[in-house]
Amino acid sequence: MGRLLDEERIYNLVAERVESYGLEPSKYFTDPTKTPPPEPKPDPAAIMAQIEMQKLEMEKQKIQIEMMKVQTMREEKQLDAQIRVAEAQSSEREAGMKADIERLKADMSYRKMAVDEQSQILNADTNRAEQTWREQQESMQLMLDKYKAELASSTTLEAKLMEIEQRQSEQMQNLAVELEALRAKFVGEYQRGLDYDGDERGEDSPRS
Repeated sequence: MGRLLDEERIYNLVAERVESYGLEPSKYFTDPTKTPPPEPKPDPAAIMAQIEMQKLEMEKQKIQIEMMKVQTMREEKQLDAQIRVAEAQSSEREAGMKADIERLKADMSYRKMAVDEQSQILNADTNRAEQTWREQQESMQLMLDKYKAELASSTTLEAKLMEIEQRQSEQMQNLAVELEALRAKFVGEYQRGLDYDGDERGEDSPRS
């Protein structure tokens, strides 16, 4: 059974009374048929699932950065070991080995600068991703709070749930694309560093 009175019927009743006094109802009251529809109400489960998914993506990025740092430390230790070996042999071949030691030092400095630059780029990308995630989380939290406040007056969520699921799918795809781009960028830069290191060693190997 429908309601005896709704906003439109109440407005019509009031409008007729105002018109009977020779006044324009629109100057004093708002026609409910001309007001925009209420904003869609999100599904709490979908919001929480999206937040958890974003947390997982951020954890993946942090793990990648930690792996880069470990790899950088390993490379620095290897280069330090090479320098120490070269310096130990300098007493026997001091004249020839000085140039090799300087080249090793310059190579280590260059590679360290390249790795630091890549690390800064990844850190900046991660910071931007974290900021975006925090903004999205705050937005989702505001939407969730608003949804909880208006849940008592809600009549259906099916259409809204489909819209939220579609947005969630699009955001997942965008995050996957960004993560793959970062991974490909890092792999490419790291491979070029290895190729450069291999070429230098082939051309500048110490004479026995």
